[in-house]
Amino acid sequence: MNGVFFVRQIPITPELQVTELKNHANGFLRYNNINDLAHSGPEALTWFLNRANALFKSNYPSALPTASLQLSYLSVFCRAEHEVDSQALPVYDFLKIDIQPTGKSGYGVMFSSQMREYYRDRLENGMDTSEIPVDQAFFNSIFKQDSPKTGVLESYPVIMIPRSANEQAPSLTHTYLSSLGLDSRHVQPPASAYPFRFYFKQDLATQDPEVIAAISACGQAMFEIVRPHLYPLDQQDMPRFDMAHLTDIKWEQHNTARRWVAEHQPCVEALMALHGIRH
Repeated sequence: MNGVFFVRQIPITPELQVTELKNHANGFLRYNNINDLAHSGPEALTWFLNRANALFKSNYPSALPTASLQLSYLSVFCRAEHEVDSQALPVYDFLKIDIQPTGKSGYGVMFSSQMREYYRDRLENGMDTSEIPVDQAFFNSIFKQDSPKTGVLESYPVIMIPRSANEQAPSLTHTYLSSLGLDSRHVQPPASAYPFRFYFKQDLATQDPEVIAAISACGQAMFEIVRPHLYPLDQQDMPRFDMAHLTDIKWEQHNTARRWVAEHQPCVEALMALHGIRH
């Protein structure tokens, strides 16, 4: 029994509702910043969208005067061959960016991984993150360049995470992303007073600078609102953002991932065999 991957996306607008995101994810709860912005309401979403567009113009001064960023929530799903799309699990979520009117696009910024949840209990208890074969098999399977038989994404993402509050020790997220084969380096966008860590498979220097500027703008805007203690702004119009509910659902995601993998073991084993990964 083989796994079937497909993608689905939903526009991010001030009117985006939590119920829309849940329907988009086939009813599964998701643990990421876009869901939190939707929980926080239209004011937070509007601030994020406006801030991202303003930062893009600052990061890329040669952008057309009419340039704007159109954002979408992009998910990669997996299901068994005998199942229908509505039964599929959203394994990875990204932010998709379309630059208008040039038509250029990129994706990444955030990286919400259902497969990371599969290992959450062990990762948080010091597990060797080089040993996450299920996640590595799924991640290798979604890119056409790495896996022509199963891949659904034409290019690689560029992922951003905030600087660590403790820069002396690598964060759990850094160790996890590195175990998926992603390189990284600190980057300080022109419009930011602080650096971010970027993760990538394709060297940033070889990518379109306009797309990287757009990704940087969206990541900076996102972390200014969700991590204000790391990226403080002297702005009175910053909307309230409440991420308390994240803790309530992260362990439910862990249980969902463990149950799904157990119920789809032939799919998982086939993906691992495809990439020569042993459990």
